Amino acid sequence: MNRALILYHSRRGTTAAYSEDIAADLKARGIGVKVLPMYQVEQAGFEEADTVFIGCWTSGLMFFMQKPEKLWVEYVKKLPSLENKDIVLFTTYKILTGSMFREMRKHLPDRSFVSLVKLKSRNSKLSESNKQLLNLLTCTNR
Repeated sequence: MNRALILYHSRRGTTAAYSEDIAADLKARGIGVKVLPMYQVEQAGFEEADTVFIGCWTSGLMFFMQKPEKLWVEYVKKLPSLENKDIVLFTTYKILTGSMFREMRKHLPDRSFVSLVKLKSRNSKLSESNKQLLNLLTCTNR
């Protein structure tokens, strides 16, 4: 990974802060990073990024039926083809993520390569295990 684009949808600021924490970690590793809220997807500059991080907060009932919020789904519909990009999904949550990543994946453009690396946070901070996953991601190519 040389350049990353981080797109997020945040309701109360937790996911926005998590996006910035991810960006700070990547920048410390020498990766070029651009962070934008999903509503600015048209200005994202996808052609410059080889990895696209796409995240939102977890909506749904406490223990089941987790899904991305409807507005996030609308933003994802505006994404260009991501066929030659690595995609990393991330979410913030209160109790469980449940089916969140599977539900997010459903809305991505066809032929998208979604990384096995998936990041999640309860408190908007990267955990040590998340940092290790980012290390694996930045050290390997698909």
